[in-house]
Amino acid sequence: MILNKFRSLLKNDNRNSKYKRNVILLALCQVLGIIVSLLLVPITLNYLGVKEYGVWVTLTAIIGWFAFLDIGLGHGLRNKYAEARAREDYTDVKQYVSTAFFGLIFISSALFVIFLAVSPFINWATVLNAPQEMASDLNLLALFVIGTFCIRFVVNIVSILLTADQEPAIPMVIGFLGNLLSLIAVYLVTILFESSLLYIGIVLSISQIFPLIIAFVYLFATRYKPVMPSFKYFSKDHINSIFSLGIRFFAIQLTALILFQTNNIIIAHVCGLDEVTEFNIAFKYINVLY
Repeated sequence: MILNKFRSLLKNDNRNSKYKRNVILLALCQVLGIIVSLLLVPITLNYLGVKEYGVWVTLTAIIGWFAFLDIGLGHGLRNKYAEARAREDYTDVKQYVSTAFFGLIFISSALFVIFLAVSPFINWATVLNAPQEMASDLNLLALFVIGTFCIRFVVNIVSILLTADQEPAIPMVIGFLGNLLSLIAVYLVTILFESSLLYIGIVLSISQIFPLIIAFVYLFATRYKPVMPSFKYFSKDHINSIFSLGIRFFAIQLTALILFQTNNIIIAHVCGLDEVTEFNIAFKYINVLY
C-alpha cells in the first residue's frame, strides 16, 4: 500500500505531487548525506593526518570563494528563466539559457587563464601556512582543483534550471551521489596508496564533479534538449537583464562570504593547521545537530 503510493507520487507530475516528492527526496538526501559525511571525515583524517587535513580544508575553502565570481549570474538566470517559462515565451527561455551558459564559460575561462598566469608567483605553502616541503604538491593540487572547479562552474547550470523548475531535490540527489562517490574513492585510495594529499585532492575533485557532468549531458540530451545552449540564441540584451537582477544577490553572497567563508584561512595563520582541523570537524558535527 505504502509502496504503491510512493510509486504514484514518483510518476504523478501535478504540482502537489511534485512538492511532496521533492520534500521526501530532500529529506532522504539530507539524512544520507550526513551519514556519508560522518564516514568520510574520519577516513580522510586518519589517512592524511591532522595537519594535511587542515591544509586540504583551507585550500578548498579558498577555491570555494571563486563560486561567487559569477556575479549573481546563476540567481539572475533562475529568476528570468522561471519568468519566461511562466509566460510560455520559449524563445526568451532559449535566449536566457544560452546567454547565461556562454557567460559562465567566459567567466570560468577567464578565471582559469588568470590563475595560470599568476600561479607561478603564488606559493601555496605560504598562503596556507603549511610546511614549505609541501609547496610543489600544493601548487599542482591548487591548479587541478581550480580546473575542476571551473568545469563545475559551467555544468552546474543544470542545477540552476532544475531549481527554477521547482525540482530542487534533483540537484540534491546529484550532490549526494558526488559525496557517495567521494567516500568510495577515498576509501580505495587509503587501501591502495600511502598517505598523499595530492591523491586525495584529485580523487575528491573528480568524484564531486563526475555525477554533475553526467547529469549535464543527460539532461540536455533529454529534458532540456529544447533549450540546449546555442550561440545563435546568445543575446546581448539579455546579459543586462540577467546581471541587473543577479547583482543584487551577489551583494548578499559577498557579505555571506566574508562572514562565513574566511574562518579556515584566519585560523590557519593565527592558530595553525591543527586547529583548522579541530574547528572544521566540530563545525561539521554542529551542522548535523542543527
